[in-house]
Amino acid sequence: MNLKIFIICIGILIFSIASMVNAQSGNNTITGKAITSEAITGEATSQTFGVSVYVIGLPALVLHNPKNQTYFYDKIFFNYSVSGASFVWYKLDNQTNVTINQTFYINVTQGNHTFFLYANNSAGHLVIKNINFSVNLTSFTIKNGKYDSQNSSNGNYSGNSTNFRDYSFSELQNLSNVIIENSHFGRIFFPVIINITDDANPNDGVIDIESYINISQNRIEINSSALPNFNKSATLRLAGLSFSNPRILFDGQECPASICTKESYSDGILSFNVSHFSTFSAEETTSSSQSSSSGSSSSGGGGGGSIIEMKSSKKTGFIVNKDRIKSSLKIGETRKEEIKITNNGDKKLNFNISQERLEGLLDIREKSFSLERGESKILEVDIIAREDSLPDTYVGKIIISSKEEEKEILVAIDISSKKSLFDVKLEIPKKFQTISPGDDIVSITNLYSLGRSGRIDVNLDYYVKDEEGNIILKDEETAAVETQLEVVNEFNIPKNLKDGDYILYVKVKYEGEIAVASTTFNVSSRGTGETIPFFTFLKILLYLLIIVAIVTIMLLLYKIVQLITLDEKSREYMRTIKEKSKILKKQVPNNIIKKWEPKVELYYE
Repeated sequence: MNLKIFIICIGILIFSIASMVNAQSGNNTITGKAITSEAITGEATSQTFGVSVYVIGLPALVLHNPKNQTYFYDKIFFNYSVSGASFVWYKLDNQTNVTINQTFYINVTQGNHTFFLYANNSAGHLVIKNINFSVNLTSFTIKNGKYDSQNSSNGNYSGNSTNFRDYSFSELQNLSNVIIENSHFGRIFFPVIINITDDANPNDGVIDIESYINISQNRIEINSSALPNFNKSATLRLAGLSFSNPRILFDGQECPASICTKESYSDGILSFNVSHFSTFSAEETTSSSQSSSSGSSSSGGGGGGSIIEMKSSKKTGFIVNKDRIKSSLKIGETRKEEIKITNNGDKKLNFNISQERLEGLLDIREKSFSLERGESKILEVDIIAREDSLPDTYVGKIIISSKEEEKEILVAIDISSKKSLFDVKLEIPKKFQTISPGDDIVSITNLYSLGRSGRIDVNLDYYVKDEEGNIILKDEETAAVETQLEVVNEFNIPKNLKDGDYILYVKVKYEGEIAVASTTFNVSSRGTGETIPFFTFLKILLYLLIIVAIVTIMLLLYKIVQLITLDEKSREYMRTIKEKSKILKKQVPNNIIKKWEPKVELYYE
């Protein structure tokens, strides 16, 4: 009997411990048969007794997209990852719950929205994620047409083209790894950061990629005048070629090594890197072009001649694909910038890389290296907004130097608070981007609320800094924001300002948080150097001619009115004289009238 009691006590103890674990942890579930005294009868045996304990934790749920930002399209991409869940569902605003099992798109309306994402498991544990975002359908438009993966009319030729509609307005201003592709003919890959919104006319809220980027049979072209923000280094592919040994053409001429670097050619696909844009194509490499490119003394024609000239001249310099870097981050974020350096001289160059006034903000991967003539290198630079950084715009330089020359890249880093309530965009209209000392400069500041409703009073502090980080001028104002606000300001630039590049930036302060945005402009004592376009000149001339014609007609009408008035007065005067003459005849003796009548009549008539 003692053995039976002992076994019963052990069983009760194990069950009690399991129950305590289940009661003390909301994340645990214990399964197995209940143990009672009635379940164990008869003689004790050597059989073993077991209890299985299973611990079920919370589901792991992460909401990747959308973000707490403003979107410009009414079809939002929702992306999440989950593990350890039995069911996942969502609710948009006050609509009904919808069960899901994969990423998806949701049609939304203009305005502010709240999105809830739920996940639970078999133990009944529930995890909830939520995000506030806004939709502004009139703030920005991308004409992407044939490169739009969501446009069914393009014949599905867009390949892996970046779907810009999946990104918020803020993300579009700092987008990397952009792809523009026509799956039949080729593609463009930008490893550098691009501000998609900053085309030739950033104030119209429209960017026309379809009209100004052309990927067709043996041709890749970007109109850099219309899309200066895409005039960056990139990797290109020309597909569907039938050459045996193609060479790269730049605007119809053989592309120099300072612009093009061939990577590979296989199965009709030519891959190469370019430092900037115009029109690229390919042609079969002929024996004459091979001899030209190898440094033959024959001058030849077309691209071959220019290559010989370049290599035979005494060049010791290098080129860099950008002269300024602008990056916007929140505290805790990191961005990567790439700088392409090409040795376009005729000998090997040793390079040293340094920076000024950006300690703790830049991490330059390689600070010294060598390049053979014609060789290029991508220099990687990490921009870091550390946790202890103060929200501000930091101005400095990256200095690239060889023994023969030195080049500087102006760097402006905007660091905002981690919990920013606004997207801030600061622009200078194109006509004010180059001014003379003493001129006025106009800026446009746009604030977009990131989901919070109601009025918020903000302070806007404006600064102008030179390349050395010195503050040239400061201004401030207060504004009230609900969903969005546009502020236009005018600043007078000092007359004694030196020629060079300057940074204008704004700090938006509200409830202890700071959002920062900046832009650059140039001061030149030589003026902007802009000329009036021909058709604009014709319009001005036409307006002047119309004004002269109107003034001439008015003067003629005035003269005519004067003549008519004068003639009427003359006739009235003559009538008065005749009346007086008749009265005079009655009063003067007849002999006198007869004597003077012929002369008087003659005078009166």
